[in-house]
Amino acid sequence: MEKRKRLLAIDHSLLAEHINKNRTAILILNYGLGAFCLIYGTFIMAYHSLLEPHDGWYHIERTTLLYLIAGLSFLTVFILHLLKIKARYPLRMTVFQYYFIGYTVALAALSVALAYAEIASGVIPVSYFVFMTIIAFFFVPDPYLIAGLEVAGVLVLSLVCHFNKLAMNEHDYANFALYALIMVIAVFIRYTVIVGSNRQETKMASLAYTDELTTIPNRKRLELDVNDFLRSAESFTIVMADLDGLKEINDHDGHSRGDEVIIGAANALSRRFENCYRYGGDEFVILSRIPPAELSRGIKEIQKELASLGVSASFGIYQTQMGDSRDYCFAEVDRRLYESKKAGKGFLNGGPIKEEAEA
Repeated sequence: MEKRKRLLAIDHSLLAEHINKNRTAILILNYGLGAFCLIYGTFIMAYHSLLEPHDGWYHIERTTLLYLIAGLSFLTVFILHLLKIKARYPLRMTVFQYYFIGYTVALAALSVALAYAEIASGVIPVSYFVFMTIIAFFFVPDPYLIAGLEVAGVLVLSLVCHFNKLAMNEHDYANFALYALIMVIAVFIRYTVIVGSNRQETKMASLAYTDELTTIPNRKRLELDVNDFLRSAESFTIVMADLDGLKEINDHDGHSRGDEVIIGAANALSRRFENCYRYGGDEFVILSRIPPAELSRGIKEIQKELASLGVSASFGIYQTQMGDSRDYCFAEVDRRLYESKKAGKGFLNGGPIKEEAEA
């Protein structure tokens, strides 16, 4: 049942992300769509006004609808430009989620009305098929929404044409119904492809930011996360740990045993501290906002777990200040770790671990 729910659920944030990634293509598409509708609408108006005067309402209706679609396209262009310049990422994604649902409904409604006007004027209603295809394959809104709009659009168009006795036979109705069915299936397939592609990208990104040996986050992930910590403007603590005695284990028991110790140390540190990273070799980094006293107790407990692996760890610890740069923070914590290594084994900032970690 849970798998079924996941299958039927639509991730609108993923759709917004898809639109954000393809923003340039969507801009070009809307520019083209707007320009086409303006030119086509003007041509219809000029043709029927100058060359073939006609009193039918549908010529004015077609032109008006084309201009409305053009206006909708240029409004979308304006919003995309505005969001790129002014809006931060979270706000941009929220607007995309809601605006393009409204865009989809508006364009679908205008397409149905334009198709009716084209049928009334004796023209094949190509615009309906074109605009609905654009919605489905370029904007990829909620597939359930598309399915509903397709069914509603075909029903409304068929009923209105039937009651107004417009020229549509069984083949025309069948073509509209078949198109709706194909588009519903196609948009669900398209959405499934996007979901699968996103999962693959997420998996690849996860592998890129995960240490292969220990499976904890690696140095690349650390560089991203520490920037987020610094941008938050809240003080936090950077802890750098270096295993003592690993070289002796490698020399006497082999590197396989050394790898086991590194994995064990990574597990011990990551269980105790949420933001733990393998910095390289036998060095680890921890980003923490927990109080110094609690941090110190955690480090003491870590030493006991490491002792069971046959090693200890030296620690450097630095509490960041407002305005610190990333390079300065790491230079400072690295200097303090060096003082600990120089003093001996199992030290913190060059001295024994006290009840409260020194900042």
